[in-house]
Amino acid sequence: MKAPLLNGSHKCFASLDLELERHDIWVMIKAFHRIHLWSPIVTHAYGIDEKEQGVGAKRHCRIKGLADVDEEITYWQEGYGFAYKSSPFSVIDDINASWWLTPLNDKLTRINLELSYQVKTGTFNYIYHALLLRKKLEAIFPHTLRALSEKLIKQKLIRLLRLQTLSDSAKATH
Repeated sequence: MKAPLLNGSHKCFASLDLELERHDIWVMIKAFHRIHLWSPIVTHAYGIDEKEQGVGAKRHCRIKGLADVDEEITYWQEGYGFAYKSSPFSVIDDINASWWLTPLNDKLTRINLELSYQVKTGTFNYIYHALLLRKKLEAIFPHTLRALSEKLIKQKLIRLLRLQTLSDSAKATH
C-alpha cells in the first residue's frame, strides 16, 4: 500500500518508526473526530456531520496558534491511512494532508504525516510564509507525532498491564 500523492508547491513531512503493530496505531488515527484527545496542537475538534470515518467524513479543528479549520477526508484505505483537505487559513490555500502507516515488520510500523499547500498570491503572503508560517508548520509535525507515540505507548503498556492482571486473577481462582 502506498500513500496518496499530495499536490502542492509547498510540503511538510515527518515520519516516526514505532515498535507497535499497525493495527494498534490505526485504532488511534482513524478516530478522525477525536484528534484533540491526543494532539496538543489541536485544542478542540468535533464532527461536522454524522459520518465519523471514511471518505466524506468532516471535522472542525482549532489548531493552537494557527487557525480554526474544517477538514474533509478525500481518500481512505482501511488499516493504512487517509488523506484529507482543509479549509484555507492565513496565507495558505489548497491544503491537503495525509496520515499513512507502513508496516516495516510484524512489530515495527512507520507513521508518515504529510502536508501540501499553496501560498496565496501576494508579496506579503510570500514573505510571511517564508519568515514565519513555514517554520510553525514544520515544528508542528514532529511534535504531533511525538504526542501520538506517547499516547500509543501509554495505552499499549496499560493494555498489557491489564491483560497481565486479568491473567493473574484467573490463575488465582483456579
